[in-house]
Amino acid sequence: MALELVDLVLLIKSKRNVKFLFLIDIKLTIIFNDDNIKLGDDNMKNLDNKGFTLIELLATIVILSVVLVIATMSVFKIINESKEKSKYASAREITSIAAAYLTAETDGVETIGEKKCISIKKLIENGYLEKDATNPATGENSFEGYENSKICKGDYTNQSGNKVGTNEEGELGYSFDDFYYVIVDSSNQPPDNEDSSVVDVTESEYYKYYRWNNTKLLGLSAEGEEYFKTNKELIIPEGTTEIADGALLVPYGYTGTIPNFQSYESSLNDIAEYNRKNNRLTGVTLTFPETLKKIGNFSFASLSATGDLILPNNIDEIGIYAFYSNNFNGNLKLPEKLEIIKDYSFGANQFTGDLLIPSGTKEIGYGAFHMAGFTGNLKLSQGLKKVGHYAFYMCNFIGDLVIPDSVTEIGVVSFGIGYTGSLTLSKNLTEIPQMAFVGTGFTGELYIPDNIKNIKYEAFRNCKNITSVSISSNTTYVEKQGTDETGMRIDVSFPSNVVIKKR
Repeated sequence: MALELVDLVLLIKSKRNVKFLFLIDIKLTIIFNDDNIKLGDDNMKNLDNKGFTLIELLATIVILSVVLVIATMSVFKIINESKEKSKYASAREITSIAAAYLTAETDGVETIGEKKCISIKKLIENGYLEKDATNPATGENSFEGYENSKICKGDYTNQSGNKVGTNEEGELGYSFDDFYYVIVDSSNQPPDNEDSSVVDVTESEYYKYYRWNNTKLLGLSAEGEEYFKTNKELIIPEGTTEIADGALLVPYGYTGTIPNFQSYESSLNDIAEYNRKNNRLTGVTLTFPETLKKIGNFSFASLSATGDLILPNNIDEIGIYAFYSNNFNGNLKLPEKLEIIKDYSFGANQFTGDLLIPSGTKEIGYGAFHMAGFTGNLKLSQGLKKVGHYAFYMCNFIGDLVIPDSVTEIGVVSFGIGYTGSLTLSKNLTEIPQMAFVGTGFTGELYIPDNIKNIKYEAFRNCKNITSVSISSNTTYVEKQGTDETGMRIDVSFPSNVVIKKR
């Protein structure tokens, strides 16, 4: 009896889905006799009817197996070396891109210690990096889960040459010159064998102080009302996804008139007076969880909250009057995902420091920051399109104001009062409405872009620190005092001391 094996095929599939096919052409004829086993070619003659013994055949098979294992290991080594070279090249390219970004841009640039850093997310958002570029952390063409990984420019003295290693914070990454790409960012990765997006709100020690509808916070419980009379750190439990309209504004068991939380004209006087008389939530600070996505209308209005207001980046909706009329006297940090800052949401506060409008924000509503304080610069990001009426009226911003070219519309009295530096207008504005910059302290020469065809009355009323205006001959503006259609007296567009230079 004989068994013939013709071709032995080895198929190897790598982690990157690259298939390697090995064809080993071995032609064996195995002859089974009564006393022995014989190996030979089809044309091979049986010599003295002697074949290989079973031991000899097994030894041959073992040798072939060892050869195959060595060949396979060599192939995988080649694959891995190729993959590492690709990851290394990608890391170098990304650090070069980051170097260019940190030189030319400011949006999203963080200062960590003495280092300037930019995230992968910002490089992609601003068109510096393709989202399907090779990820040095995985070798795949995706940065999912690594969006917050960062590239930092600093002195990494523990690196010897350009190689993969760890920086002084112990983060794994690639070092090139003075740039370091962190590919394992602990703030970006969930714990092992745990889904970090699923948090049971009922496990929080603060759960009992609130009323709930699943993960939606409805307001304080009776126990919560008592607890926060003496405990001034109001912590919203991890796992909370939404805060209801008027949640913290309306006390537990309140029997008075409750405002219509959908109305801009809602009167808060009754509840606000009740809260003041009872010293309710006076002087509390607010802490929000990363799981929070929505804050409802009037939810924290007319309280006496203080300190910083730091809003997590996952929040994509904040309602009208949400934090209106508090005593916040620290910094305000807005969520990256917040597309619309709604009417009066942060008005009537005493914030300090700078205000950065995130790059994801497209619209700022009516009175959104009206009388909100601030002692630093107002920084508007590229991507913003509309600034509503009274949006920043009566804030105390200093320094320059640059309205990015993405802005196509600003409202009445939108930037009135404040500022001590120059004003740069968007090239895509077509009109400057009445009193848009009333009472501001802008200095030097003001350039009016060609696209602006009309400057309404009193647009720059009392802006006496502006020395001159360069304006297109095609742009109209109010040169003389007069009356509007209702008979009300109106003033000129620019103060009398301003020199108008037509071009």
